[in-house]
Amino acid sequence: MTPPSISVIIPAHNEAKILADTLQRNVEALGTHVKEIIIVDNASTDNTAEIAAQFSEVTIVHEPEKNLAMARHTGFEAAQGDILVFLDADTFVTKWWLDRLHKNFRNSKVVCLSGPYIYHDLPWYLRDLLIVGLLCTLYPFHLLVRPVVIGGNFAIRRETLMAMEGFNHKIKFYGDDSDIAKRARQHGRVKFDLRLAAKSSGRRFREQGYLKTTGLYFTNSLWVHFRGAPRHEEHQDFR
Repeated sequence: MTPPSISVIIPAHNEAKILADTLQRNVEALGTHVKEIIIVDNASTDNTAEIAAQFSEVTIVHEPEKNLAMARHTGFEAAQGDILVFLDADTFVTKWWLDRLHKNFRNSKVVCLSGPYIYHDLPWYLRDLLIVGLLCTLYPFHLLVRPVVIGGNFAIRRETLMAMEGFNHKIKFYGDDSDIAKRARQHGRVKFDLRLAAKSSGRRFREQGYLKTTGLYFTNSLWVHFRGAPRHEEHQDFR
């Protein structure tokens, strides 16, 4: 059986400092194994688009309104793959990550798949602490709401996202992944695979604070699941 085709979608707002490195890593890991890699230039005021254009393997689309959910939706509308992978602009994966993704989607009941982050640019002790903290947070969260999705490391069947009518544009940042998980569950199984880990930057934790960042994500995820909207509308960018 022919495996499903895969589109990789990466929203990017003012990511000129980090985009070349993460794109290079993703192209090396995925370039010949996926249908396309799409960068969504989300209202950038720096040379994010110019850097993305240096990679012949990358397609660039533009979303003029600064809104993460809208950027992801614009990538979804441009994509042609059967499975749509969403990564953040500071996040990269490996070939074994792709193998793990294919293995999970062989189960036709799985419609949405996600995995954790490994914060590769933090000191080892903080990186390990965040991994332990993530697991301790995910377990009670999973018991409360069941499906868990991390927005910068997830994949969803195209037909499922079409049935969901895409992303909720009213959720600009916090909780958009929880909204996806909640709605995708109506169409099949939403799975969180601890072995589907992607490497990402810990810059938000480093600059905003570890406890504050964890609290904001956790609180807003719960609000989206139980109240349908995030607790906090605004967020701060860290570049």
